[in-house]
Amino acid sequence: MTCIVATASFVAADRRITDELHEAGTMRKVGKNKHLIAGTAGNASSVLAVLALLKKGAETPEDLLEGIDKDSVALVLTTEGKLWKCVKDEAWACPLGSIEAIGSGGDLAYAWLHGYYQVAKPVPSVKDVRTAIKFAASRRVDCGGGVDVRHF
Repeated sequence: MTCIVATASFVAADRRITDELHEAGTMRKVGKNKHLIAGTAGNASSVLAVLALLKKGAETPEDLLEGIDKDSVALVLTTEGKLWKCVKDEAWACPLGSIEAIGSGGDLAYAWLHGYYQVAKPVPSVKDVRTAIKFAASRRVDCGGGVDVRHF
């Protein structure tokens, strides 16, 4: 699975992929073009399809829906700083200024950030999100392998 965290400034994703036998490899799960940044969790075929749609020039979150299957989800950031969550046949806007996380390690990363930001600062930095993803990876065998970050 995966761990993807998105803010109004950037999208970060781990690289680990696993199969039903828990054998691991790595792959880039976040990509961008001049209109969008997207991180995809779920099946590798959806990750690759979303990356291909970005490369083709997708301009809206809805343009990425054709690449997302029923077992996958994407977090999409627009140049305006708006986050979107995309699932099969549906895209919806996330609350303004929210921090979003998806994938098998997303809840752990989100919890780490939520706990940290209750006492520290209101907006996470790239370094903080990397730390949150590494925290999730330290507790899950299906997350890790490095962190890729994309921002405009």
